[in-house]
Order: sequence, then C-alpha cells, then structure tokens
Amino acid sequence: LLHRHLLKLASRHAVLVCGNWVLKSAHVSPPGSELHDCRDAILAILARDGLLHRRHLAAALPLPSHHLQHILESFAVIDKKSRCWRLVRSTDPTFELTYRDTADEQARQWEQRSGELRELIEAYDSRVKAERPS
Repeated sequence: LLHRHLLKLASRHAVLVCGNWVLKSAHVSPPGSELHDCRDAILAILARDGLLHRRHLAAALPLPSHHLQHILESFAVIDKKSRCWRLVRSTDPTFELTYRDTADEQARQWEQRSGELRELIEAYDSRVKAERPS
C-alpha cells in the first residue's frame, strides 16, 4: 500500500527517465512554454538514447545557451569518456523490472509526449545524422 502511494506521488511530480525519477517540467516552467517543451524534448532524447550532444541541442532548440546549460545541469552531467551529456544517475533497470506497471505507464506517457515534441526531437536527430560519416 505504501509503495502504491509513493509511486502515485512520484508520478504526479516526476517522470521516469532511464529508471530514474526527474522533476516534471511543469514544476520548472509553465506548460506549453518554449522552455517547458525544450526541457521535455531533452528528457525524451535522454530517455531514448541515454546520451546527447549539447552542440546538436544548441543548434536544434530555440533556447539561449544559458537556458540550455541550466536545463542540462539540473539533471545531467558530462560523461568524460564520450564527452556527451547523460543523466546524473546511471540507468536503473531494477526499478523498471520491479515496478513494471509504473514503468510501462511512464513509457506510454513519454511516447505520447515525444509525439507532441516531434519537430524538436527531429531537429536534434537531423543534426546528429548530418555529422555521422556516410
């Protein structure tokens, strides 16, 4: 019973990204704002890829550099090996395996939200793709 209550609270205030809870963008900036959408796009890319390139984000997202930096630093760090940004905490498959229903619901929500942010995510993806050797 306590687990269900805690999971309900977590889901109300945070989103699951790679097995880790991250504060919802709605608690950081007004829903529908450019900042809100860009933050969610960054989280969606991290949820999908695990890593991201700041330079591609800077080129793809309509945010000033200092806003982008502030967003990234709120939940990510630079991975020294890849020189890409990743979540502060490593991917945690344990949570997703233990609480499969919650993880599946969060995945469905991310899929829906990613669809809403398709243009921002595709702008990032096109910059990553353009840099890859043919």
